[in-house]
Amino acid sequence: MLARLALVLAQLPSNPDERYRTDPAPYIALFAVGFLLGVFGHILKVRLMVAVGVLLIFLATVLLPVLQHLRY
Repeated sequence: MLARLALVLAQLPSNPDERYRTDPAPYIALFAVGFLLGVFGHILKVRLMVAVGVLLIFLATVLLPVLQHLRY
């Protein structure tokens, strides 16, 4: 199964233009901070911390990548 997936992925074209490449590190870091904040919010039973954690995860996974894409 993994061998077939590797064959399919090898056939995909690479990104032709350098300006469309985005470093995923800030998104991953923001996601991790949001996740940890949400977990600690649940442990401490602080709804505001949970809400801010969910908001950071939403920013990292949806809003900021869409805004980055629209910028081009």
